[in-house]
Amino acid sequence: MPVAPARPIAPTAAERERLKKMAYGHKTEHRMRLRAQIVLHAARGRSNARIVRETGLHLDTVRTWRPGSPELRPPTVALERIAAEVAPQLA
Repeated sequence: MPVAPARPIAPTAAERERLKKMAYGHKTEHRMRLRAQIVLHAARGRSNARIVRETGLHLDTVRTWRPGSPELRPPTVALERIAAEVAPQLA
């Protein structure tokens, strides 16, 4: 059975900048860094399989955090979901 290609995403410049800061920040929590990297890879048009190869993560993890899954339509929602998990830790 053929597999449907992953839905392409196009984050705004502000979203991309915020993701880059999260993905490559030295003070960013490890899990948040990985999630931001998944979203950035997806924004570059990479398939889930390629993201798995390049990051070493499990396919289910990539599927969960890649924008385009039903609960994460636009990149903004992914950013908000990641930020919501960070906010309680900062308070």
